[in-house]
Amino acid sequence: MKLKLVVGQPRNFDAGDKTNVIIGTVVEGLEGSRSFDFDPLVRALKEDKRNEQITEHWFVVKSASPVPFEGATAFTSILLMPRYRTKKPPLEIIKAGETIVCNGMWRQDGGEWDTASIQAAQEGTLDVQGVIVTNVTFME
Repeated sequence: MKLKLVVGQPRNFDAGDKTNVIIGTVVEGLEGSRSFDFDPLVRALKEDKRNEQITEHWFVVKSASPVPFEGATAFTSILLMPRYRTKKPPLEIIKAGETIVCNGMWRQDGGEWDTASIQAAQEGTLDVQGVIVTNVTFME
């Protein structure tokens, strides 16, 4: 699936072609989700009595060409996670023609995301270089 990522933050982001647009394809097999309990402290502060789980979705997009970031790093593989909770997996929403807002991050070493590196990032044992906020839409 081909996607268009329009970067909103950081401001003045340059994808290497003087635009803030990254075109890429979803890497099959590198999408998923995990569920965990809502933080009890946050729930108490919000006076929320529900005992719900949060489901975090992610997927990986590979850009057609390297994207430079602040002159130090270039990346082609970006891990995207919806910025807001969704009732459906994000790729279903995008396929239906809707735009979603995602946080995107890349590996500090500029390497490609794989299953092991995604798990390491979730556990906090893999450094990520930076985060962008992007609107993600389906491209035909």
